[in-house]
Amino acid sequence: MTANRASTICCQVVRLTGTVSTQKAGESVVILASEFDSAAIQPVANVTTDASGAWTALVRPHIQTTYRAQAGTTPSAGVTVNVRPRVGFGISGRLYTTRVTARDSFAGSIVLLQRRAGNHWATLQRVVLNLNSFARFSVRLPHGKSTLRVVAPASSLGPGYLTGTSKSVTVHR
Repeated sequence: MTANRASTICCQVVRLTGTVSTQKAGESVVILASEFDSAAIQPVANVTTDASGAWTALVRPHIQTTYRAQAGTTPSAGVTVNVRPRVGFGISGRLYTTRVTARDSFAGSIVLLQRRAGNHWATLQRVVLNLNSFARFSVRLPHGKSTLRVVAPASSLGPGYLTGTSKSVTVHR
């Protein structure tokens, strides 16, 4: 079994593919998922093989998840997909908002508002997320053009997540 990408942003589709050893059509394959911090293994998809014994399944991981395919009684080796949270960033006048979305709440987590400075990013402000993994804040910017983004560092999010980054937004003051 393989995944079309080793990491993804929360809730985006990942394509798992494989071939059963019998290489027969019409065989049932169960896709099993084990999330990072869970002892439980859950079935998340049922697929059927094509004429060459190949199958495809689409999954949407919300935290680091290991997937296995099972045709018959023995599951395949696992394929792990790492997950970055979805980081939203909005601007309305001089008010900024951010929301971090994944399986877990990130209440109390710190995200970083960053400004592009030459060929690197400089942190302007640390922002604490509320109970809904959301924050509304303001920041003083220099006059002229500023390119901004929000970064949710893995160290602030907890195990099972990679660092997440919003899209960059350019503002003029």
